[in-house]
Amino acid sequence: MKREKLLCDLDYLKLIDTQNMLDIVKMLPEQMEHSANLSQSLDMSGIDANSLTGIIISGMGGSAIGGDIIRNLAFETCPCPIFNFRDYKLPKFSNKNTLVISTSYSGNTEETISTFKDSLSRGCKNLAITSGGKLEELCKENNVPYVKLPSGIPPRTAIGYLLTPMIVIFNRLGFLSENDNIEKTVQHLRDFRPNLLPETDTKTNPAKQIAVKIHTSIPAIYSTAKYSSIARRWRNQLNENAKMLAISGVFPEMNHNDIVAWEKDRRVHLFSAIIFREEGEPAEIRERIELTKELVMGNAKKMIEVWAEGNSMLERMMHAFYLGDFVSIYAAILNGYDPTPVPAIERLKKELQERRAKKDELKTNGVTNEESKIKEK
Repeated sequence: MKREKLLCDLDYLKLIDTQNMLDIVKMLPEQMEHSANLSQSLDMSGIDANSLTGIIISGMGGSAIGGDIIRNLAFETCPCPIFNFRDYKLPKFSNKNTLVISTSYSGNTEETISTFKDSLSRGCKNLAITSGGKLEELCKENNVPYVKLPSGIPPRTAIGYLLTPMIVIFNRLGFLSENDNIEKTVQHLRDFRPNLLPETDTKTNPAKQIAVKIHTSIPAIYSTAKYSSIARRWRNQLNENAKMLAISGVFPEMNHNDIVAWEKDRRVHLFSAIIFREEGEPAEIRERIELTKELVMGNAKKMIEVWAEGNSMLERMMHAFYLGDFVSIYAAILNGYDPTPVPAIERLKKELQERRAKKDELKTNGVTNEESKIKEK
């Protein structure tokens, strides 16, 4: 059966997508709408927007991408710097004038728990977004306002829940454009959704078309700086859902490094180039993109342009975001992978837990690491 036909076989899709990732992903507009309602009661009375000297968004994996998006979205409107941290400790500049937004869908992400505790010790202003776990417990213990999300889905599919509270927070602080309207974005995504669904034939389904073109390649995804979060999301979703290696980069920076490899690397035919575009992009950026395509991307397996559509920055970002999530699932199905399980991540977490438990046991018994190594030999 041809690939185009395979993606139209609904029974085959269900056979591979055993945990209904397609059904979860399609609910992005409803997630955003629900999360906006949940966020209305968030107490921000202890935060003075005028006194903030920086905003730190702490999160990992699927829980972190919302911070990347809000940083791009608020680039031209937020008067203080925004930092996204994927680590255990906060930077030295964190203080009472720093707002820390901790995001962990499960509430048990160890890096986020660590930075949350660090922020408390530094006297930072704190808000949190979580469905429960240790983070919720710490918020209650320390009287930190938080948005409580519904639980039960993979964190990377909960972006509507995780991102929307940040949009609400930044709107209340006065740090976003009035054009970046949640209700209008939800409607835009609902209007776009029928084009992406499994029932829609490949000939008129842009997500299926892109998946067919790239699923046997290594995708290299490029964007302008303000869409870097979306390029990263595409890369991450292809990694986790489709189990495909993928890379991402940014114009004009890629013209100072990646472009050399595109010209000289003999393996370039294994890569597909995906470039995000938008109407009204700066002339200097448009010129660089067109020249890059002309000079060095001719040998790519495929060259695809993805045009972000919408009447606001938020609409355009979420349009490209939504498309990419569907692309990753269709690519997974074409390659015969169930998009939901991420066994390598689970194995790593389990191994870390076992090793730490062993170290704790040795410490309890008064055995040093060196003595333990000698015994193992």
